[in-house]
Amino acid sequence: MKLMNPSHQRKRWYPLIVFLALSVLMIFAACGLAPASLPGATHRQIPPLTLLTNTESYDPIRYHAAHQMADWWQQLGFEVEVIPMEFNELTHAVRNFDPEEKDWDAFTMSWTGRVERADPDMFIYSIAHSSQAGIMGNNYCEYRNEAYDALAEAQRRVMNPDVRREVVYAAQEKLAQDVPYVTLFYRRVVQAYRQDRWENMTAMAGEGIYHEWLPFHAQPRNAHAKETMARLVIASNQEPSSLNPLTASTVWEWKLLRLMYDKLARVNQYFQPKPWAAREIRQVNDVTIDVILREGMTFHDGQPVRPEDVVFTYDMMRERGVTYFAAFLDPIEEVVLLPDRTIRFRLKEPYAAFITMTLAQIPILPEHLWSGFLPEYERAAPTTPGASENMPVPLVGSGPLIFETWEHGKRITFRKNPHYFAADDVDLDELIYRLYPDTESVFQALLSGEADMTGVNLEPEQLSRAEAFSEIKVIQVPDLGFHYLGFNCSRPPFNDPVMRQAAAMAMDLDYLISQYLEGLGDVGGPGQPISTGNVFWKNPAVTQYPFDITKAREMLHETGYTWDEQGRICWKE
Repeated sequence: MKLMNPSHQRKRWYPLIVFLALSVLMIFAACGLAPASLPGATHRQIPPLTLLTNTESYDPIRYHAAHQMADWWQQLGFEVEVIPMEFNELTHAVRNFDPEEKDWDAFTMSWTGRVERADPDMFIYSIAHSSQAGIMGNNYCEYRNEAYDALAEAQRRVMNPDVRREVVYAAQEKLAQDVPYVTLFYRRVVQAYRQDRWENMTAMAGEGIYHEWLPFHAQPRNAHAKETMARLVIASNQEPSSLNPLTASTVWEWKLLRLMYDKLARVNQYFQPKPWAAREIRQVNDVTIDVILREGMTFHDGQPVRPEDVVFTYDMMRERGVTYFAAFLDPIEEVVLLPDRTIRFRLKEPYAAFITMTLAQIPILPEHLWSGFLPEYERAAPTTPGASENMPVPLVGSGPLIFETWEHGKRITFRKNPHYFAADDVDLDELIYRLYPDTESVFQALLSGEADMTGVNLEPEQLSRAEAFSEIKVIQVPDLGFHYLGFNCSRPPFNDPVMRQAAAMAMDLDYLISQYLEGLGDVGGPGQPISTGNVFWKNPAVTQYPFDITKAREMLHETGYTWDEQGRICWKE
């Protein structure tokens, strides 16, 4: 066999190589890619993205949605590593106080729509204002924009709801433009309970039946309830990380803490704040609010609840910079004790949501226990925020339920407070928060009668199964919160708004609703923190980006991003 001279071989294949190269050039040009994307050009690949999400057992919908979004982003040219994490571990990673230690690019999470969050301040100010980034707390995405900050601040100062709504609308438009996160969907709250055992299980928008009014609403059906133990068992697949009111930062902690502690106000199912531990709340002027404390209240250890306890709590939380409540405590200039059990709050400037977002959220702590405990607490973590969150704290409040036991991984038990000022309105004797490994186990506990209600959402496929049991009552209400994908805006590549816009455009949100929620929810979009269930405050003009990966690539190309011969996206040169 005669061997061909290598130089002759190269000449033979040269026309074909040229033809193929020109063909590739034409294809890349048609896709909107520059000639720099061809072999031989100098490229610096963008490293693989890290996308944090929850485990499948915690929330299979967000887990699978995260993998789906990774597939879409790979069509943009990214390599994406999806990292499932246990809920408390995920929360800690996302909420890390030091932006330089946020070693991730994106994450999936949700903000629960507790009823007080019907006021837009939580989602407009607390999770997106630049003062809440870094060590301040709830701005996990590290989003910073002066123009947006001005809008978020302005909506707090406007007392007229109709005028304030226009500012809230403008803030939503700015978020849609900058895309610090993408709202994936507003999932309907779907929970269930044993109607053969309990009645009057009132559902509230954003929270379903598992809300802070539960002890006052739930009534046992047992005709002999007064002679037997009325025990309400809530099934959940998520254990709190702690019950420390200074460091608690998740819905699973506060859903229990607000049953143990009283607040000066509570928000009812009509989104209206109602004086609670306060007998009366008086708006003296735009920056002065007087609160008259209810008489006859006691803490769980029998000590009286005094106006001094309220002043102590607010001063201590402000001085310590409790991150979860920082946005709602910052407006306070001072808290002053007046005669006749009156506490005066002087604000730095008008704050439209003060009663709803501050008075209705801050728990009243007993000074006689915490004043002696704090020095020890401070020595445990004198400078590092969160370092002492697992340190035992006095679990003594003045609320309707008294903490009894916590068997880690199994249950948390509470009993009725017989000395509560509204004890006659509480018909349950004991509440057990029972833990299960996953949502299916939660569902099975309900069906078997081991539990009385679900503390988490039913999965779509469980809905039809539950309706086959006459003993089970399923409720559905709109959510006031949202499930979202957040970007790490503090580092490349997502510190570039165009990159965030392109990533948002490469996500088919309608597909998520149909594929994973089976229609039990509404589509989200870029930014968009206000739920479709919160009609008054939601800007109807702000909509989702069209799903268009080709256009997303064109946007990136126009701003200087390129692709290498493997199709991997590269940094701007």
